[in-house]
Amino acid sequence: MIVLLDRLGSDTGGTGADATWSGARLARETRRRASRLHTRDIGPGDRVMITHGGTPAFFADLFATWQVGACAACINPGLMPSELSNVATFLAPKLILAAASSAEAISGADVISCAGDEVAGEPVSGI
Repeated sequence: MIVLLDRLGSDTGGTGADATWSGARLARETRRRASRLHTRDIGPGDRVMITHGGTPAFFADLFATWQVGACAACINPGLMPSELSNVATFLAPKLILAAASSAEAISGADVISCAGDEVAGEPVSGI
């Protein structure tokens, strides 16, 4: 399963690489995302591939993955499409958290489409 993460608001109103979050927001987002991972049956020993970065959302996803005891495999989203696909095949993660630009390159996985700040009808901050 791939979860697409494209637009995330921040405490400064920016999105993407120029976003900043307060420590309180990072902690809140980490807890929410860990809860969502848990409801998706992600837990100890599971692999979660994270293919987005450079934003506070990356760290919230990373910390949430660790919080539920899963193994985070942080992959450069700038890899060539064939490389991303090969890494995903090799890792066989239970869940992939990806920007839309990365997700299209990863074949053989279910894709949950992203519309604005929602993923499959859920706020991105709830992942």
